[in-house]
Amino acid sequence: MPYSNSEKSREYHKEYMKKWRATNQKERREKDKIYRDKYYKQRKLGMWKYHGIKHFDDTYDKYMECKFCELCNIELLDKGYNNGSGNKKTTKVLDHDHFSGYCRFIVCHKCNCFLRKRDNNKMMVHLELYRAFKKKKI
Repeated sequence: MPYSNSEKSREYHKEYMKKWRATNQKERREKDKIYRDKYYKQRKLGMWKYHGIKHFDDTYDKYMECKFCELCNIELLDKGYNNGSGNKKTTKVLDHDHFSGYCRFIVCHKCNCFLRKRDNNKMMVHLELYRAFKKKKI
């Protein structure tokens, strides 16, 4: 470091990094895009596995090709790294059955919320039936 004083050293480092970022910004963006595109499928499949979705190997290609919601037919945007759009209503989502974990549809975020509410009601009915059956059995 060119300075013995820590404040001057910090300022020098900030200025150096600012200049470095300005000169290397284009190269960094290109490398980041290549990395994101290369590992996008792995990240997407890992996320689906984490959320309990099963048998999604053949679904990825269908997911990438899908351009419209299968329920309301609006144009979908892949909110991932390829599109910086913040519009949640048109974001592409893989809907799955929460009981079995199987994929059902590729829908927009709005339709997915509707299906989630329906699934929650279904789960509540199953839970109530289970509790009622358990009480009678004991």
